[in-house]
Amino acid sequence: MYVRNANFDVRIDDNVTPETDAQWVLVPGLANSKEGYVSIQSANHPGYYLRHWNYDFRLEKNDGTAIFAEDATFKMVPGLADPSYTSFQSYNYPNRYIRHYDYLLRLDEIVTALDREDATFRVIDGSSVDPDKPDDSVIVTNPIVRRRADPWVYRHTDGYYYMTASVPEYDRIELRRAKTLQGLSTATPKTIWRRHSSGIMGGHIWAPEIHFIDGKWYIYFSAGTSSNYFDIRLYVLECQDSNPLTGTWVEKGQLKTNWESFTLDATTFEHNGTRYLVWAQKDPKIASNSNIYIAKMNGPLAITGSQVMIASPQYSWEKVGYAVNEGPAVLKKNGKIFITFSASATDSNYCMGLLTASDTANLLDPKSWYKSPNPVFQSNTSTGQYGPGHNSFTTSPDGKVDIMVYHARNYRDITGDPLYDPNRHTRAQIVNWNADGTPDFGIPVADGTNVIYIPPQTPTPTPIPTNSATPNDLIYGDINGDNSVNSTDLTALKRYLLGRIAPTAPNWRLTSDLNLDGNINSTDLTILKRYILGRIKALPWVD
Repeated sequence: MYVRNANFDVRIDDNVTPETDAQWVLVPGLANSKEGYVSIQSANHPGYYLRHWNYDFRLEKNDGTAIFAEDATFKMVPGLADPSYTSFQSYNYPNRYIRHYDYLLRLDEIVTALDREDATFRVIDGSSVDPDKPDDSVIVTNPIVRRRADPWVYRHTDGYYYMTASVPEYDRIELRRAKTLQGLSTATPKTIWRRHSSGIMGGHIWAPEIHFIDGKWYIYFSAGTSSNYFDIRLYVLECQDSNPLTGTWVEKGQLKTNWESFTLDATTFEHNGTRYLVWAQKDPKIASNSNIYIAKMNGPLAITGSQVMIASPQYSWEKVGYAVNEGPAVLKKNGKIFITFSASATDSNYCMGLLTASDTANLLDPKSWYKSPNPVFQSNTSTGQYGPGHNSFTTSPDGKVDIMVYHARNYRDITGDPLYDPNRHTRAQIVNWNADGTPDFGIPVADGTNVIYIPPQTPTPTPIPTNSATPNDLIYGDINGDNSVNSTDLTALKRYLLGRIAPTAPNWRLTSDLNLDGNINSTDLTILKRYILGRIKALPWVD
């Protein structure tokens, strides 16, 4: 059963035609945009929202009034019948929840066990028909998670993507997980730790990273003191349970470096049997805000030996507003070890640089590291993305594609200190590779759907009917044969490429070959998406 709109009424059905009647977009709450509050916008009726009226539900166009915003705003909470699912609590009637009754949606008080079951839903992200058994494709809608900066995403052997990030309040550590990257957008975050009310770890809490080392979970994070929020040092949490969302997290204290000073953004990696820590720190003897250091570790909780500086701000693009090198992230590939880092102030000048070393080099020798002279990822006015940075790396489910997860704003001008502007949103895009084995990060992609990866498919050949239309009669992109080109055709083509179901329209194979190369593949899907978004004016499209 799925929640769908039918003639602007809202109900649940097990058979939904067209499928877009059961597709919704979760946006920040119209009445309250804080994390956890959402409004539910129709996918096939943009501008129309699910709203309650006299405890019934209908699909209505946003009229801009305060009462509409309140009626159309809900808080996503752990499922009342099953916390791995989701329930939706009314914003203006917080003792009532969305529930189905006799196949219709209502806003009711929840009393009985049956009420709790009727008020519990599974949110299925658009990149996977079955969220428990996702295919290897990666399709996201950027931004994936709003108001989450310094995103760290780790794909574990259990098939889940785990995510940590800085929250705008800088007061806690949240953890969420999902079977797909896009699923992180609707996954319920679990607060696993809060800052102390006084003393150490009582100030700003920044940039948590979750790692799985030697059978245990660790989170490395940066924290100030209650008396000086910016007196930042490194700290570690540990969890021995298999599920870090439900397990117990234990403070393991400060991760000490060779001297005491402003210290942040620790990450760790293993290479040739040795574990390393990489982080940012201020050296009082150097005229910069932070530099990048590396050291060996003698376990997950401590470094051993001397720390070595491998990067400090030297180019003009690293010194705008502040002289900063921070937020290191490690990517090992093609016989090299790459470390991205972020530079300059956290406004539109924020950008990413790149360090490179051979994987056979002495990583503790500063001479082993080469800094690219220009930023490798920066603001782009054409796509409307500003201040991209503090990234992490993950992969597609099959491990064949590298993906960069990062934060950026979709506007340039900021009033006041950019550190307190909350709208650094989590985004993701593919990492391409140059012929020389170096990464090509491209430009930050625009907001909206981003097809990162669709595995190559070998579809079963379908004979072309003898009564096929001539090219002059075809409507290229009309995959389902309804004489129009829209998102329904995009869904149909995607499902075919994923091996799920072939379209049934007589000439679908001809109308799907959008670059006239004789094949139907992910290139055609990208062309169709760009056409629907208005970036291509006519089909077919041949570059």
